[in-house]
Amino acid sequence: MKEKIKKFLPQILLNRLKYLYVFYLLKKEYNYDFIRYIRYSVTATPLNNYDKLTGRIIAHYHVIEKGLSLPNVKYGFGKAIVFDLITLMRQYSEQGYNLDDINYRSAIGAIESYINFHIISNERQCIKDIENVFKKLNSEKSPYGGVKNITRNELLSIVDNSKYDDFFNSRFSVRDFSSKDIDPKLVTEAVKLAQKAPSVCNRQSARVYSIYDEKLQREIYDIHQGNRGFGHKVNKLLIITSDLAYFSGTHERNQSFIDGGIFLMSLLNALHFKGIASCTLNWSATSEQDRKIRQVINIKDSENIIALIAIGNYKESFYVAQSNRKGLDEIFVDYK
Repeated sequence: MKEKIKKFLPQILLNRLKYLYVFYLLKKEYNYDFIRYIRYSVTATPLNNYDKLTGRIIAHYHVIEKGLSLPNVKYGFGKAIVFDLITLMRQYSEQGYNLDDINYRSAIGAIESYINFHIISNERQCIKDIENVFKKLNSEKSPYGGVKNITRNELLSIVDNSKYDDFFNSRFSVRDFSSKDIDPKLVTEAVKLAQKAPSVCNRQSARVYSIYDEKLQREIYDIHQGNRGFGHKVNKLLIITSDLAYFSGTHERNQSFIDGGIFLMSLLNALHFKGIASCTLNWSATSEQDRKIRQVINIKDSENIIALIAIGNYKESFYVAQSNRKGLDEIFVDYK
């Protein structure tokens, strides 16, 4: 029947019908994505299970860790975030979840580090209200969360002489860079190494835009708005994209983000291997932000922006967020 219809219809009409059918399928699949995101994310639903609540706790305590790892930490920063975090932790406790969970203990450690920073700096008075509320929540100290100090020599020694697992564990997001300029050759070598990242059918859709110009960087930061406190310390900015032109069909509608994300992580490890400090700036942007950045940088309309990477040379000594990881049993499901 299909073949008979094809014989009687002109090719231009067949092409049009095919286009409409594909359009219908795409709309159907994106509607499926939309419903799942609304239903299971915390965008429009309450924090009614462990994963949703834990996700918000991690996001909040990491803001504190990031703030403590900046080059010039402001006294009293993020008080609203700290109070919100304590509220979330109280909710977590009231719902009967495990208080020895590493995510909960990391939140405890982050707040402890926040309070200790102000005590050491003789600025205890400005966070006295937080200290009083926190005492009611917790009585045990936590070894997790907060920041830790690393030296450049210590880190580069691990990179040069380490086993594979030591190399992976020695990489941190850095927000406090030295004033020394990066060697462009090392960046190029890192991008070349990252090209070994796997991609669907070896299509290699990833692209890297390198921004040296400080004025251009500032324009991008103004659009991004996620680099407060350390943007002025960044030596160079990289933008990672993935080109939609390399994908086809409804089943590949999200593949550019997968391939782009794999390339991103490969590049971060390659930069680490080359002795370059880095910090990923997520591009969880609105459509307005996406349009604006394309007016500043000549990125093709067909390319999805995956993330930005702030890079620079390591200082002799600097602080990084501890960013503790979940227990393996939380993420690894072994079907035997």
